[in-house]
Amino acid sequence: MPKLLPRGTKQELLQQITNGNSINAIARSLHLGKSTIYYHYKKIRGRKNKPPQFNPQASEAEGEICGIFAGDGSQYFEPKKFHYEVNVHFGGHREPYARYVKSLFESFFHKEFRLRREKSGAPRLRTQSKTIFCYFKHYLEYIPQHKHDTVQLKERTASPEFKKGFLRGLFDTDGCLWKDVTNRRLRAFYYTTSEILSRQTIQMLAEFGVSATKHVRFKPGCKPIFVLQFATRSIDTFLKHVKPFKARWAGS
Repeated sequence: MPKLLPRGTKQELLQQITNGNSINAIARSLHLGKSTIYYHYKKIRGRKNKPPQFNPQASEAEGEICGIFAGDGSQYFEPKKFHYEVNVHFGGHREPYARYVKSLFESFFHKEFRLRREKSGAPRLRTQSKTIFCYFKHYLEYIPQHKHDTVQLKERTASPEFKKGFLRGLFDTDGCLWKDVTNRRLRAFYYTTSEILSRQTIQMLAEFGVSATKHVRFKPGCKPIFVLQFATRSIDTFLKHVKPFKARWAGS
């Protein structure tokens, strides 16, 4: 039978379980045995292997979060330790955007995300939660081991608000916006190795009055890259409706 816990320790344990913290993380922070944690976990949330529940609203914030994950996210599950890890990876010079994403994710999921730098110097956002790990499957289809070239949006979940946020997340992770020094015109491109996602993105852009053409780049030993080039006349429309984070430095 699990040992009785002091009131303060029990309250902290229940709070961490409610927050979706992993069994191992709770054990380390509270110095408790796993059998004790399992006992209280099952009382609150049912069996450990019961799929977590979430009530998606197809909101703009959810769209942006899913777009970010589709572009730069990854997942890792360690069955022996019950680790459900979710990551977002950033380039080496994207610290302001990483802080923005951290605030967005924490505000929506009501859980802390750790922002750390890799050995390469690039920031990485990370958390452990089965609920968040499973959340993305409601909106996206992908093979976790090959997410970059298999990810696609589940059409039935895509409201106009969700699509706007989704396009923002996609573009801020895998898009490019710059000013041509020869004619001072803005240029915009989006890159993906998922052919289905490239088609879906063109369709969503069209719904917002944005025109784009698709090209395919081939490199020996690599997956094909599908490049969407935005029509010059459509870029202002895109920036007005979607409002990507990258627009803050456009033309600087």
